[in-house]
Amino acid sequence: MTDQKDKQIDDTQYKRDRQIWRANSVKKNRKTAFAVFIIFLASLFAGVVLLNQSRTIALNFEKARLEEKIKKLTIANTQAESELVENINLEIVRKAAVEMGLMEPAAKQIRILVLPEEDTLEIDKADNGK
Repeated sequence: MTDQKDKQIDDTQYKRDRQIWRANSVKKNRKTAFAVFIIFLASLFAGVVLLNQSRTIALNFEKARLEEKIKKLTIANTQAESELVENINLEIVRKAAVEMGLMEPAAKQIRILVLPEEDTLEIDKADNGK
């Protein structure tokens, strides 16, 4: 009977120890799961930040490329305008005007205007620009 009581006591003690061990394991598992979750959230946040930074850098490179292209096109446009002005032959324009029925202006009809460096065009709103 003593052996049976000892065995019952041992079984009871074993069950309590087992319950305590399970409770401690559950607590450890919860802490571990929470730590993994926090690490996951931090990694996700860092990933989003890095993704945004990489997009910003890519857009900055694209902006610089477009600005360089605009600069080159502006230079090319200025050169084309200069060539156009150099290639205009006023004598050909004068002959074409005479052929269309226009006459050379008399000396009294020519007026030279001195304009300030900046001049503006103002349209009368009553005329609606006509």
